[in-house]
Amino acid sequence: MKKIAFALMATLTLAACTKTISVEQEGSVSLNVVQGPTTFAQETKAVTSIPDTYIVETTTSSDVAVSAGSGNYGSVKGGFTIPTGTGYKICAYNVTESASKSSNGGWGEKRFYGNSTFDVTAGVVTPVSFVCKMVNSQVSIAYDESFTSQFTDYSVVATAVADNSRSLSFASTATIATPIAYFSVDNTNATLNLAITGTRKLDNVEKTFSSSITLTAQSWHKLTIKTSSTSGSADIDVTVDDTVTEIPADITINPYE
Repeated sequence: MKKIAFALMATLTLAACTKTISVEQEGSVSLNVVQGPTTFAQETKAVTSIPDTYIVETTTSSDVAVSAGSGNYGSVKGGFTIPTGTGYKICAYNVTESASKSSNGGWGEKRFYGNSTFDVTAGVVTPVSFVCKMVNSQVSIAYDESFTSQFTDYSVVATAVADNSRSLSFASTATIATPIAYFSVDNTNATLNLAITGTRKLDNVEKTFSSSITLTAQSWHKLTIKTSSTSGSADIDVTVDDTVTEIPADITINPYE
């Protein structure tokens, strides 16, 4: 009887050990990321595949990097296999936020970004797709003849409130087309301050006028500096391309103060 009891106990112990063995399950991910329009023309609505140079980052729900799903888009767009789980996070972008501000001599460049979440089931291919959209704002400035006829040695300095260590100066040669500055759109404060400086021809007095606009993502803020010869005021017209909500604004200053 003792031998039978021992054999039974050994069998139960072995069965209990077998239940604790964990075999990691895996599933596959098929990835398709596209880019939104690169121009602001209203009729341009098509999306295109992003270049292979885009950076892809995949993390777990607890923000642990997943190497199999991270790297250049060219290396992961064919799909990848990772452990099963829920709440995976993935993003793709063309440049980092800091690089989008420092490139092109400090004037910056367009930053495209997109992200998504997904779950992975064992033995199943999970399709993941999302669109990378322009997440920063571009700004250009031009000087109207009504302004240039009254002022000399003029310029506009643009500074984002959320990043006041970076100021960009638009010289008297600036036009709507060039130079174009790119600013990140801060979720807390998207205000862009403008300091307009010029020497008034009437009395050779240097004047500085202050104004501001609110930056919006995927927008081109085309600012034109004007003065009104009839009322002695100056207007700044802000227009945004039709692919996004148009944001007109008239800001009046008195050049004779």
